[in-house]
Amino acid sequence: MPSSISASSSRQAIRDGLTTRARRAIAMMALGAVLALLAYAGLVVLQMGSWAGAEWWLRDITELRRMLYKERLAALPPDQPKVVMFAGSASLFGANTPVIAEESGLPFLNFGQHAGLDIDLIALSASDFIQAGDKVVAPFEFELYARDKPSELTPANFLAIYYRYAAPLPLARDIEILKATSPFRIFEGLKDALRYRLSGVRSYPVREGEALRQAWHEESADPEAAPQWPYSISSVSPDGDLIVPENTPASRLAGLSKLTTPNSASISPFALRQLTGWQRFIDARGAHLYMTWPVIVEDDHGTIFTPEYWQTLIDLARRADAEGFPIHCDPISMIVPRQYRYDTVYHVNVKGQFLYSKALGACIRSIADEPFDFAHADPEELAKRARERVDSLRQPVAPFLLPYERNLDRLATLAATLAADKAANGAFPAELSSGSDLPDIWYRSDGRDYKLLIEDPEECYTVAMAMPERADPVRSKDGRCAAYGYWSAGAKDW
Repeated sequence: MPSSISASSSRQAIRDGLTTRARRAIAMMALGAVLALLAYAGLVVLQMGSWAGAEWWLRDITELRRMLYKERLAALPPDQPKVVMFAGSASLFGANTPVIAEESGLPFLNFGQHAGLDIDLIALSASDFIQAGDKVVAPFEFELYARDKPSELTPANFLAIYYRYAAPLPLARDIEILKATSPFRIFEGLKDALRYRLSGVRSYPVREGEALRQAWHEESADPEAAPQWPYSISSVSPDGDLIVPENTPASRLAGLSKLTTPNSASISPFALRQLTGWQRFIDARGAHLYMTWPVIVEDDHGTIFTPEYWQTLIDLARRADAEGFPIHCDPISMIVPRQYRYDTVYHVNVKGQFLYSKALGACIRSIADEPFDFAHADPEELAKRARERVDSLRQPVAPFLLPYERNLDRLATLAATLAADKAANGAFPAELSSGSDLPDIWYRSDGRDYKLLIEDPEECYTVAMAMPERADPVRSKDGRCAAYGYWSAGAKDW
């Protein structure tokens, strides 16, 4: 019979053997995990710059802008202060560089991009343009303040496009973005990268330098023929702005009827962390960060005419100020009437762009001295002023950039001439003078009354939205107004 000492020694030897094997197994698993992580990281690096669900048009626009801006700045004194603006697509559509530069008195660089990206990505491509004395202006869409985690668009676009400018980001932020990246996206990008290495073919072309410039010139010759127009380099002006559509089709305006003007009173810790990082970066460059308002577009529901809407913005301004990011300027000046929308609650057509840019440029000129006074703001008064702002723009104001605006101006001039003829001769003329040269205008008069119209259902839809009193009550097409103009009281029903 074995002694108890021998049995104990055997058990100890077994335990020692198990412990050694366990340690070896754990070490092998750890090594395997590290190797797998390194292999995955290698795959991530290998596919960087490849398409994997990214908004590829942003790559072209960003690279083209950077090229154009470097050339523009080379012609200025090295220490010339300027305005660098970054935000989402409200600024992509809403900023007109010549107008803002004239109003602000400073050179202006527009880095408006896509509000579906995180603040970090939006700021990255502008970062190396920021220098001492610059005003860095951020008219963020309200969703950017409220977002509480990386957006769905951020990982794919970081890996495809924005990694090129990522030097200012802390490593922890890079890791956070990679953790939010689906492995499926990584392997989609890897497939695209391998296809290119094997066959020279990509899902989307990578255009750099002069090749990009040449593509821009070629596509700009017929911009609406370009894929994804107006989301393409075909729509980029020499100033780096988006050449937004001149007019908004009636069908597109009608499609916006269910949307409401956005707002938010929230500032998430996620947004605040990004803002704080960029404020430090901008301060270190000797520049200054100013938050201001995005374009505030009237909807079909009268949202901006309610005190509740403005109380939300007052609350946002109060919270932003408490966190060290005061929002500057008067939000009422940033309102654009609904007839100047384009395709979302933040996108405007060419006249909306002009109106917003005039207001933003004036804001920038004295932005340091114009923090929004949320402490004394009255939501009732702001709602009243919003109504006054929109009403003042119902009748088109110069410059007349849209076809219906130019036509209304012509009609108003003719109506004044007809009234003068009636006052001088006692009757309206039987026909328009040959010098009017307006074959598209319908005119009828019996001497006592007159009616003066342009028959155009597309334009009339917009006219009826802005100036319903100018929509002809008689003529309609599919239940919608088909003609607009001027008439005397007795000719209303002609």
